[in-house]
Amino acid sequence: MKCLIYLFIFCSGFGAGTYLGFKKAPTEFLQWDSQFKASILAYENTSLKSGNVQRIIEANEINLNGELAKYGEHLDSNLFWLLNLTGNYDETDDESIRHAVKYRNANPFIEPDLSKPSNYKSGGRYE
Repeated sequence: MKCLIYLFIFCSGFGAGTYLGFKKAPTEFLQWDSQFKASILAYENTSLKSGNVQRIIEANEINLNGELAKYGEHLDSNLFWLLNLTGNYDETDDESIRHAVKYRNANPFIEPDLSKPSNYKSGGRYE
């Protein structure tokens, strides 16, 4: 009897952990991550208003390279079936990534060499 109680407690804990891990954790992460995205957007808006457009363009070009790399990792992933859980994912709908790749091919970007501290650009506190 004691063994069944322990088994029930273990299974309940496992079930609750699985629920929290799959349902709640991604939402919590996105909500937590929004503070950093909001700060970046505020910095971008401040820089654009002050006429410092080149720094924003450079940051967006670096972000584009990162997003293209993430999509490449997605293509190599064996977890593609996770996106089909909602039923809204169409693997053949690749117009958006094609647009990004066409832009990158037409506008190649060489990232700055960040191996030397002298190449760092200080973001400052809303310069």
